[in-house]
This record gives sequence, C-alpha cells and structure tokens, in this order.
Amino acid sequence: MRENRGYRNQTGVRVDVGSATIERNVLYDNVVGLQAGSDHGYSGEIRNNLVYDNSSVGVLLRRGEDGVELRNNTVYQPQGIGVRV
Repeated sequence: MRENRGYRNQTGVRVDVGSATIERNVLYDNVVGLQAGSDHGYSGEIRNNLVYDNSSVGVLLRRGEDGVELRNNTVYQPQGIGVRV
C-alpha cells in the first residue's frame, strides 16, 4: 500500500495478515492512524509514512507482528498515544 491519504475514518490504514509493505502514506484525523497485526499475523514493512493528529493512537501494532519492521515514520500525536505495541 503506497502513497495514499487516509483521513476522517475509524482507522486510516489497517492490515491484519500478510507481508504487504506500507509506505509513503499520509494518515491523519482518524481515531487510529495505522493498525497492523491480528491473531493471524502480519510480517511486512511499515516505512516512510506521515501519521499525525489522530484522536487515539498514531501507530498500533497488535498481536502476531513477528517480523514487522517499523522504520523512518514520522508520528506526531498531541493527544493520545504515538506508537503502541
């Protein structure tokens, strides 16, 4: 998933399973900016995203994220949690 804009949603980008690369997205004004992982597992790369001004969590990594690579993202959260693992 590349170069998308996600705003004014429950979750800007959500990926539960697989190994997709999530990069160069702009995610803002959601409840959760980016959510990855579930009981089924996600093992991709999350890189070079701009995540800001979401009301609860900027980046949420859930169960099953063996091998997730989170790098070079900009996360700005004036309220709530920036990154939750």
